[in-house]
Amino acid sequence: MSKELTRNQIFEILDTKPTNPRWSWCAISPDHKRAIFTLWDDKIRDGKYKFLSKSDPLRNRPGENDQRRILELVTEKNILTYGLVCIAKDITASPRSIKEIDNSYIAVLASVRHT
Repeated sequence: MSKELTRNQIFEILDTKPTNPRWSWCAISPDHKRAIFTLWDDKIRDGKYKFLSKSDPLRNRPGENDQRRILELVTEKNILTYGLVCIAKDITASPRSIKEIDNSYIAVLASVRHT
């Protein structure tokens, strides 16, 4: 029986580093050639995932601010980006905790900006 990989182990396999292994929801490679983000399965709609919008309130949580910073970098530099689909222990919790990771695939993400 194979052991399920943790999010941080997957980050390491992809040679990406989270800002903080405890609270970061994303990671980026030291050479800035690839990044990976946590995707919550309950927030995927019709194959699309919305990270942030201008109407989202800033909560000033380290993980959210880190994600915002890396999203801006990924968009600006056109960095290859992956998504790791996770199931939340409680979808109403804030911040969320990971119950399970779908290790069967990693999504390749495309950036779409709406003005």
